[in-house]
Amino acid sequence: SAIPLFVLLLSHIFLNETLSVVHYAAFSLLVLGGFFINLNGSFKLSSAFWYMLLSSAIFGLSYFLQDVAYAHIDFWFCYALIMLGFLFGIIPLFFKVSVRKECIHFLTVKNTLLKLLIAGKNSLSILAFIFINLAISLGNVSLINAVEGIYPVFVFIWTVFLSYFYPHIIKEEITVKIAFQKILSILLV
Repeated sequence: SAIPLFVLLLSHIFLNETLSVVHYAAFSLLVLGGFFINLNGSFKLSSAFWYMLLSSAIFGLSYFLQDVAYAHIDFWFCYALIMLGFLFGIIPLFFKVSVRKECIHFLTVKNTLLKLLIAGKNSLSILAFIFINLAISLGNVSLINAVEGIYPVFVFIWTVFLSYFYPHIIKEEITVKIAFQKILSILLV
């Protein structure tokens, strides 16, 4: 992910944040490890790469602005404003008929397990979002964002675990080459 690079650049330019040599080295290893763990055997500059780069720049700006806001506003009030922004971002989707129909269909479906899984996933996402925002409010946003890049490690561990023990949930084909690349990337991180 290129997000930490954009956060570091913005923090350096606008907040005059600098890191120690050790922090830059750790930052580089985290970013490189996160980059390599996301490769699936090859690297191609497709149109998806450019969308990802644009998305990373926007997320980087978002994290930078959060850091600035947390320096001037109470944590919970700022968090509430961020959540309100998400709500305003979602509302226009409901003007699309297909989205409304899909939501109504989902709510009327009797699959309780699916609803519980989605509710659990969303609850965990909210909890994780609170913790990452709390970390941003307390520390150096560049380093925090770089450390956040280790999430692929946990995705890899969960994927291997579920593929091996519960292949009916997820079955990921993991070749020796891909496993070696992922483990090497994890060691970098």
